[in-house]
Amino acid sequence: MSHPDSPVSRRVLDQAIDWQVRMSSGESTERDAIALEFWLSAHPDHARAWQQLVRLDASLAPAESQPVRHVLTQLLKARKAKRIAGSLGAVLAIASAAALYGQYQPWSGWFADYHTATGERQLVVLPDNTMIRLNTRTAIDIEEDAQQRTIILRDGEIEVETGHGTIENLSLMVATESGSLRPLGTRFVVRKLSEGTTLLSVTQAAVAVRPASCSIRANEACSAEVVVREAQSIVLHPEVFSQPLASPPFIDAWKDGMLVVENTTLEDVVAELARYRVGIIRVHPDVAALRITGTFPIDDIDYSIAAITQTLPVRVTNIAGLWRNLTHLKDIGFAQKREQNVNEK
Repeated sequence: MSHPDSPVSRRVLDQAIDWQVRMSSGESTERDAIALEFWLSAHPDHARAWQQLVRLDASLAPAESQPVRHVLTQLLKARKAKRIAGSLGAVLAIASAAALYGQYQPWSGWFADYHTATGERQLVVLPDNTMIRLNTRTAIDIEEDAQQRTIILRDGEIEVETGHGTIENLSLMVATESGSLRPLGTRFVVRKLSEGTTLLSVTQAAVAVRPASCSIRANEACSAEVVVREAQSIVLHPEVFSQPLASPPFIDAWKDGMLVVENTTLEDVVAELARYRVGIIRVHPDVAALRITGTFPIDDIDYSIAAITQTLPVRVTNIAGLWRNLTHLKDIGFAQKREQNVNEK
């Protein structure tokens, strides 16, 4: 039996890279997933080459971002076009090149004071006993001077619980690209949704919110400042805020390792679960609108997905441990039909 890291032929590695590029392009189809499944089962070298790429992909997960994916994809394409000789060593060279690129075009969190990788959570306690909980794929910086301490959310999601356990008397602010937040003796969750968009959910007391045009200095007035109350959520854009809405229940359950949903579409539930796991989880349009209520552990995404299949009429196709498709239970799938036909013979 070959060792998992044994070299494979250039032809097989090229094919594996082609599949890697295709499946991570965002344009792959369910037919592509089935074809990949057949290719993987056609020869042991195919599965071995794919697993080598999967391990490489996972090793880059702590710095995962769209720029990383873009650069890696371009490098994979360049490697294919130039047909560099070798096996896994050539792929590792690609990883080194991607890492080198990251030094010049920093990924979110690459140089942050605190950051978490996919599926990780972290607790940071400041000198005044303010607690900052970092959710998956999160990066923050903390800046401090004689008057103020500023938490800068670079990416991801945090929960802030203010504290006053020492004699220091610094103002506290949370800065995002969408605006800044001034806690009013409080606990709240801040999540970056996309470039220029941030979600604030107040779970205790209140938070004063300022647009990006206002100063982030707590001692400087801002006429556009609005106050968000307990159990309210608001979406921040740089110059405009949404109207306050009722916060979803248990919006901070992630700090306890859980995702709690109530009458939520399967598509949205899976999108949340996917934040905590490296790989691709895709929901077929036929089942995307199905609704589900429940509590799911975010530290064991495979268990959570399995639990969904016990509640909804869906099945999961698992390809090489990296790609998962959720389809309707009645859609047995071509691969399973073939297996059934073989068994019947």
